[in-house]
Amino acid sequence: METKKIMATFAVLMVALMGVGYAYAHWTDTLLINGTINTGSINVKYTSVTCSDTGTDPDYTKDVGSCTTGISDDGKTFTFTINNAYPSYHFLVTIVIKNFGTVPVYPKSFTYQTSGNPQGADPVESWLTVTPQIGWPVGQIDGGQSTMIVLYVHFEENTPQSATVTITGSLTFWNWNEVQPP
Repeated sequence: METKKIMATFAVLMVALMGVGYAYAHWTDTLLINGTINTGSINVKYTSVTCSDTGTDPDYTKDVGSCTTGISDDGKTFTFTINNAYPSYHFLVTIVIKNFGTVPVYPKSFTYQTSGNPQGADPVESWLTVTPQIGWPVGQIDGGQSTMIVLYVHFEENTPQSATVTITGSLTFWNWNEVQPP
């Protein structure tokens, strides 16, 4: 009986060792994943802003009013100065915007504010008219592409005398797939 016990213990031990051997006696191989993600960019800048009044006032024989423009070094801001404006003075402003980024952009919003209108004068919006002639609304601008906007600027008959008005604004662009076109 002692031999049967030893044999049974040996058999149980062998089965246990077989299980352990099976658990540790398999081969393995591992596959690795390496990847790089490079996201795109949006980088919209003004590349050109010009005014059609470069001397004699448009449609007149005198040089009375003037319009000068400029672009900041980083291309993110354009400035303009209109001097000696008078009723019926008008000109065109041509703006070129380029997407230096890699992702197409679409304009999300345009806002502006005015300040300095003389007390008692009509609101600026009633005596200064800015009407898009070409390129508005601005459509999608692909990476590396440009678009041109031409604005007609006209001073109405109720333009106040000796006024200095400041206009500030912004044109915000988003990646094209996040904006619903008008």
